[in-house]
Amino acid sequence: MVKTISISRHVQAALEQARYQRDENGVIVAHVPGASGFFSQGETLEEARYNLRSAGESFLSAGM
Repeated sequence: MVKTISISRHVQAALEQARYQRDENGVIVAHVPGASGFFSQGETLEEARYNLRSAGESFLSAGM
């Protein structure tokens, strides 16, 4: 039996592990430790999270 997982579920699971940190320029840098393709940034936490979701979805979609 093959178990499949949707991209959106995988991205959501990754986002639950995300780390956010403000850099020296005030930009919020977002990444998921150990998850290639899951990194981004934004001016606000909401923007960084949105961009991180988009980056992860794009990365996973390109690999399929």
